[in-house]
Amino acid sequence: MDSILKLVYPFKVNEIDGSPRYLLNGVHPAVTDLIIERLKQNPLDTVESIVNEIGADNDNSWDTFFRHSNFLSYYRQHYRYENIVDLDQIIDDQSTYIWVIEIGGSLDDFYTPKKLKINGSLLEYGFIDTVPEKLLPHLRSGKVKIVINIIHDPICLPDNIMKIEKYFSDHLIDASNITIIGGNDYSNYYKDNPNSKINLTYGYIMVQQAGDRLGNFPYTSSLGYESDAVRESDLDSSIIRPKRFLCWNRTMRIQRVWLAYIALKYNLLENSYFSFLNPSGGGIHTLLVTIKELNPNDAVQYAERVQKLIPYDLDTHHLTPAQKMGFPTNNNKKEFYQNSYVHITSETLFDKNPGAPFFSEKTFHAMVNLQPFIYVGNYQALALLKSWGIRTFHPFIDESYDEEIDPVLRFKMIEKEIVKLNEMPLQQLHDWYYSITDILIHNQKILTQFKNMNPFENSLEFIRKRYGN
Repeated sequence: MDSILKLVYPFKVNEIDGSPRYLLNGVHPAVTDLIIERLKQNPLDTVESIVNEIGADNDNSWDTFFRHSNFLSYYRQHYRYENIVDLDQIIDDQSTYIWVIEIGGSLDDFYTPKKLKINGSLLEYGFIDTVPEKLLPHLRSGKVKIVINIIHDPICLPDNIMKIEKYFSDHLIDASNITIIGGNDYSNYYKDNPNSKINLTYGYIMVQQAGDRLGNFPYTSSLGYESDAVRESDLDSSIIRPKRFLCWNRTMRIQRVWLAYIALKYNLLENSYFSFLNPSGGGIHTLLVTIKELNPNDAVQYAERVQKLIPYDLDTHHLTPAQKMGFPTNNNKKEFYQNSYVHITSETLFDKNPGAPFFSEKTFHAMVNLQPFIYVGNYQALALLKSWGIRTFHPFIDESYDEEIDPVLRFKMIEKEIVKLNEMPLQQLHDWYYSITDILIHNQKILTQFKNMNPFENSLEFIRKRYGN
């Protein structure tokens, strides 16, 4: 018999209508106390606004560790409130109790010491200090399991998982009672780490959110403008669009440094839309020299030009550098898509092959807005999209790059396709675009079918089977 999944949220306050508002798991008790105090003073306030205020007091360097994110909201949509319990409701029954930690930063937040200034006092603490005293024995006995939700990001570094496993083991919590929900299938981790006890599962939340947004446009998004999607009724073959490509890049990962390099090399900034917002932690020159065909002198020259380019904004001119490091993904300025032909999809991962591809919101921007795309992301990503019913653009765009596992060779193949489309007469590119509108409309309709999916359902079933009685 499958066990009932019950979420453990030790702290809550009531909304004005009396319904419960559950407070963040995994934050320092001083933060919880402050949130409770503030919400009692002003019930119309939100946890997010209080957290942001504390972050501002810490020079925007503070991360809650964790946050209310996706898991709780989806759980509440599909399951009963009675299955969300506090510490006094953990009883010796057949239920599976799970304490959900929703990542606000990255997996290394679990084992990295934190500093936090509250009311003028500096707190130095680690994750274990966020665990309520009454909960800790349940975690150590395995009565309550830990579920770490990072479905909006990929799991791709085995070092993170091993350090998490060691951290909890050092605090007498067995890793077999920990499950990480990531945004990609990382089960190949066990090939190199067969003795690891931690549980890994995954879901594709961004495709659901893309379908949901299609039904909710237009709305005012977090960047302050009206967001809307390009629709079939917006297509007008009599108008030549002024730009060839549209390509969004936030943090300068290796593939985005390469894209900046070819944008400069082929003067794409003059005829296309690009954004490049945040410097790379790996160093621009270090990343450019990985393109083996680029000689050292050219690498130095282009590294300097790319460095000077950043930040290169499209719709984020008004944000501070700190704000550009992280803002919501619900922004969709329709004009950029209406005025360009081809989306260069610059995904989160490129050089690593962590099993199944990771899809962020960037993957679905083109489909939402009726654009063909060149995919700068994981090996065999297009194959997975096609298995969902998404149609792509071979042979007009040679998509054999999807089958090339070597990242440098894959990027060179992608570069060749970008150059081909860039050198094509604009009228020919325009005519091709309007010859494939049936594919573009098909892809947009496919996304709407994902609107009502629960991206956590597979993970919930995994947890039921793993811990069921």
